[in-house]
Amino acid sequence: MINKQNTIHLILDLPRKFNNQKDKSFKQLLQETGYFEIQNQIQEQDIIVVIKKYPEFAKDWFTWSENKRVVSGWFLKEEKGNYVASFFPDSKTKKAFRTKNIEEATAYFIKKELDDIK
Repeated sequence: MINKQNTIHLILDLPRKFNNQKDKSFKQLLQETGYFEIQNQIQEQDIIVVIKKYPEFAKDWFTWSENKRVVSGWFLKEEKGNYVASFFPDSKTKKAFRTKNIEEATAYFIKKELDDIK
């Protein structure tokens, strides 16, 4: 049985793990977390709780977003005192999320990013 809290920690550590383990794709590492088996059980609020305890995870995901080299996909950035999670190129079905709360923006981005990878 997959432990939800453990899976969230594994997910939050993915950018760091990907940078240290060059022999696997991000999707392979994501599959190893067990996320796809309990995807619907993990909500943004669950992710926010862990990021508040370990704020370095937010920094890791901002770095992940900045280093992505894709034609389209989710991104995370700071803009004029707000944190923005959005999709590039602009999409009418994938709305931008803006907040002053870094944990909320990061959790939103992570959930969208991981769900799109599937």
